[in-house]
Amino acid sequence: MVSDLDVLVVGAGPVGMMAALSLQRAGFSVEVIDEGPRRAGHSYAVGLHPRSVLLLDQVGALDLLLPFAQPINSVTLTGDGEERRLSLEGLPASHDWGLAVPQSRLEEVLERTLRHCGIAIAWNERLHELDADAEPPAAVVDVLARDTSGCAFDEGAVAVERRRLLRPRLVIGADGHRSTVARRLGVAAANGSAARTFAAFEVRLPSRAGARDLRLLLGRHGGVDAVWPLRDGWSRCTFEVEGLPEGVVTPRSKERMTWWISSAEMRDLFARLWSERAPQLAPPSEVGWAGAASFEQGLAASWGRGRVWLLGDAAHLASPLASHSLNRGFHEADALAAALRSSNGAGEAVALTSWAQSSRREWERLAVAPTSCDDSWLADYADKLPAALPATGDALRELLARAGIRS
Repeated sequence: MVSDLDVLVVGAGPVGMMAALSLQRAGFSVEVIDEGPRRAGHSYAVGLHPRSVLLLDQVGALDLLLPFAQPINSVTLTGDGEERRLSLEGLPASHDWGLAVPQSRLEEVLERTLRHCGIAIAWNERLHELDADAEPPAAVVDVLARDTSGCAFDEGAVAVERRRLLRPRLVIGADGHRSTVARRLGVAAANGSAARTFAAFEVRLPSRAGARDLRLLLGRHGGVDAVWPLRDGWSRCTFEVEGLPEGVVTPRSKERMTWWISSAEMRDLFARLWSERAPQLAPPSEVGWAGAASFEQGLAASWGRGRVWLLGDAAHLASPLASHSLNRGFHEADALAAALRSSNGAGEAVALTSWAQSSRREWERLAVAPTSCDDSWLADYADKLPAALPATGDALRELLARAGIRS
């Protein structure tokens, strides 16, 4: 059977939308489906690496994003009365700065860019079945109807209105850490270390107003925490924590509506963490959104086969300190589009397998401890910094070298 659709992207999060933009830019026809009724409304902020900023510029989304984003020019390492500043300028294949932006704004801009390119996301469409071994793959999609009973924030009862069959040349699963595509491939379980819990807070830090550096707090507890500056005087603070009360840690699902929590319990937790881990910095004047979630670490057993492949959280999972899974998903989407374009239809299977192997090796390097550190102050943190620095691949190796760390 000959398909008139080149690529079906399952999942309309940031990685899925970036994949669609990259693939269309490479000359492929693309359709995007997502079982949610709309894009995420959750206000938490993500850090975009300088390479990701370059990719956003290339697909035409950067100018639309800048009014909502805070540029990040450098990384400041802070701890034990010492500081080091690492410039983000001049990293390989990267823009000269990164960005911090609410994920809801990032998704809004990516969806607007898709519409401008003639791609409308098919919301309320869920992958029901997938035959990954058919040629081309056979995807059965449920078109959902929702009864919200007049409530704008209630997704309500869901029913299958109808089903449709798609036969794209390629299926991309960018549908998150509970990926339906990964389950259909039989590779859903991540093979990594135990889950770690992180508490995130968006706070006003008067001393950080207008800051353009990501501040990494090197704590006496042996860990690394992150403070990303946001626009309008806010910052996002992310701490690794243990022993939180039951009910505080929430499932890491994709929120569909804005939530803004400032409970006394979370304010007290932030005050304790801040005094313990950032005693040299002034306390916040206000605590806004707060939340805690568990993040698994590791890789899916496989990133796909044949004409069905995974991107982003569907393929790999990491801590939220530097948004590595999202950023690597962007980079992998760009590399996938380049591999398909260069193969020009001939040797496509070989190109896809080579792309997956290369991308997987690059991800695995994030978990490899650096071989040596020239700076005695950083030696105890050298194996933790790769997960917290806003770079991957050659850019990460260059940034580590600027800190005196060789990998």
